Amino acid sequence: MQKKLNELIGELKDKEREVGNEERLIKERHVEIAKKQLKVDRLNRQLADSAKQNGDGEENHGPLENAKKGIQKQIQEIDDEIT
Repeated sequence: MQKKLNELIGELKDKEREVGNEERLIKERHVEIAKKQLKVDRLNRQLADSAKQNGDGEENHGPLENAKKGIQKQIQEIDDEIT
């Protein structure tokens, strides 16, 4: 009877150790996720700031979109000069 009790206590300690290790891993993953979320938030702020600096208040859609807007501005300037 005592032998069985000692075996069960040993198994319980092993399980508690495993649970402790898993909890530690979960905490580490939460910290990693929080760090990545902060990085994403910072990058989103930078993107919003760069969109504000473009002057049009719109999100930057890429080089072709910027070229298109530049051409449209040139056309508007030429139209303004003509009229």
